[in-house]
Amino acid sequence: MKKAVELFMETSFFERALDVIEDLIHYYKTIDPDYEELSKVYMLRSKCYLEITTNERTVLNRFYGVKFFGKKFDDYFRNKLFVYRRGGFYMSDQVMKELKDKFPEAKVVPKPPTDDELKDPDIYYIYVFNMKPRDVVGFDCY
Repeated sequence: MKKAVELFMETSFFERALDVIEDLIHYYKTIDPDYEELSKVYMLRSKCYLEITTNERTVLNRFYGVKFFGKKFDDYFRNKLFVYRRGGFYMSDQVMKELKDKFPEAKVVPKPPTDDELKDPDIYYIYVFNMKPRDVVGFDCY
């Protein structure tokens, strides 16, 4: 369970680390009382809450959706949606710039194509958008 907490924290899934931490607190309080370990677990919990409440994390979304429209993309990208999880301070305009560099002929914008654009057989369009993942209620670390 400690390793699970470490991995969740390493990948910035602090909310999930907190779920496991609560089980560790219960374990060190009631099943195998160990106040030294309990102290370490409380320190981890404190670190998780600190990370969750930092300004950058609460202001910006952690995920980007990128949808590719058009026959000009190869099979890997053509008419597919990808979800990217960013780390650190990574703005959507930077994502769009990198996509524009990779696909210089494509239209890269933060809004979906219009119905008229979708009817164009030569559409070459990349839609970049912030997204918020739907969380699973009642996460079970086991």
